[in-house]
Amino acid sequence: MRTGIYIDFENIASNKLGAIDFAALRRFYESTGVVVQAHAYLAIDEQREAENSKYAGWRKNCRIRLEAGEFKLHQKSVKTYQTDSGETTTKANVDVDLTVDVMLHAERLDRVVLLSGDGDFVRLVEVLQDKGIWVEVVAVAGLSGGLARACNRVTNPLLIPGVHYSNEHSYHRIIRVIAFDHHKREATVEYWDSFPKTLSVSDPALKRERLQLDPQMYESQRFRPGSVIGWTGAAGLSAYHEIG
Repeated sequence: MRTGIYIDFENIASNKLGAIDFAALRRFYESTGVVVQAHAYLAIDEQREAENSKYAGWRKNCRIRLEAGEFKLHQKSVKTYQTDSGETTTKANVDVDLTVDVMLHAERLDRVVLLSGDGDFVRLVEVLQDKGIWVEVVAVAGLSGGLARACNRVTNPLLIPGVHYSNEHSYHRIIRVIAFDHHKREATVEYWDSFPKTLSVSDPALKRERLQLDPQMYESQRFRPGSVIGWTGAAGLSAYHEIG
């Protein structure tokens, strides 16, 4: 399966995905196909980077991680505008650049992986599907309902082995709570224990298990459906940290 991965970086960075391991993300999609296109679209604010060393360091680290995943970087300088009210605002919209590149590559792709939650991409998804291309949206927060309904699949990248990065914890596994039984004090969770081999939702790499909660875990309300939790491999509530 010929795959193209396209990252709307400013969108995902503002929605909990700025610090992921992009090399691990690429390996995940290489397990079910050949990644023939890998592109990341970023705004670059040279003035802010020159004036704010902390911001500059973070942006440099982002670029390093993208390049480690062998993504081609497309950087657009921000422009400053004066609003009608006299306020100053900056903007560097990369949506058109991303859309044009996807359409240029479309005839040589079987799957497009879009890292963005922006509803402006709904029409792009529809056009790609008309061409018989599988479109997968990768997002956590800030996901447009229209985009989620339009695509073939929505993937939460935090569940991908090795993708989540934390300065504080080394997680043995990232799990997502999909159901909660108050009577049994039991949470049903899912996680990837390896990279998949198929596009099927029943691929054996995607595991589902029941997690018995002790009183402290139950009372924490940390294990509500939809929660994404990092598990350090130890026992008890302190071993589980909500990350999404």
